[in-house]
Amino acid sequence: MLARQPSKVPNIDHFKDVIRLYYTNAEVAAYNYECLVKLNQPIAEIHAKHSSELTKKISAEEMFNLQPKLLIATGARVMLTTNMWPSVGLCNGSTGTVVDIIYETDHQPPLLPIAVVKFDKYCGPSMTNMPCCVPIPPITATVNITNTVHERQQVPLTLAWALTIHKSQGMTLERAWIDIGKKESTLGLTYVGLSRVRNL
Repeated sequence: MLARQPSKVPNIDHFKDVIRLYYTNAEVAAYNYECLVKLNQPIAEIHAKHSSELTKKISAEEMFNLQPKLLIATGARVMLTTNMWPSVGLCNGSTGTVVDIIYETDHQPPLLPIAVVKFDKYCGPSMTNMPCCVPIPPITATVNITNTVHERQQVPLTLAWALTIHKSQGMTLERAWIDIGKKESTLGLTYVGLSRVRNL
């Protein structure tokens, strides 16, 4: 494993644009934001609609992976966070690239847009003249917490240049850049990260 450090890999350019896996959400957020800024495109800051002030504080994990705030731009690498149409490749964890962000006529933030995404592994119908592209509209998640119903409406995407090792569980990646850190924060997490690829 030590032979696969960035300073020792002869074909390091082969790994420049692959997904990166980190232990913490903070590392993931920092790397994703860095990549987003490098696109040099206008960044859409999409705030979810909430049924109450309390709902805003509920984590994405508790709201079916819908983010309270989503930053995206044309060219951004994203991951679908819900199962929309699994049989054609639109399932939780599907990755792709944003090709457009569309607001309805005369609509603008804070109203929610539709993101058009070109998915890497998609085999269903596409938009005219845009193969593999699918419009991803906002969806609404409803949860019942202590006998109170909470709703969040958001575009079901998240930035995906980097993910936590925890969120990558179950994925099979062709190539990955994995930051195993100086020590393992959770027993077995390094193995989970390394086992996302077929070989070192």
